[in-house]
Amino acid sequence: MLKRFAEQLGISDKFVSHINTGRKPIGDKSALKIEAAMGLPRGWMDETHSEESAETLSPMKQEVVAMVVELLKSGSEEGAAEVMKLVREKMTGAKKS
Repeated sequence: MLKRFAEQLGISDKFVSHINTGRKPIGDKSALKIEAAMGLPRGWMDETHSEESAETLSPMKQEVVAMVVELLKSGSEEGAAEVMKLVREKMTGAKKS
């Protein structure tokens, strides 16, 4: 999963693994690359964002999270790509085409 995610971001899977485990920080250049790959505004990763834990989410939001996790576990690249597209649109305020 990390390898596929790294490919979508355009960075090495080893680097993503190091970020994930806390062995390496995300530098400015990597942050810019990730923001661009995810369709996020420049500087988005420099901002503090609220972190809701699954326990504080409404039942409907918990169900959405569970469904996305199941989709990703199923190995459906097509489904994962569609979810990523929808999430990007919501995060950036883009309109659905």
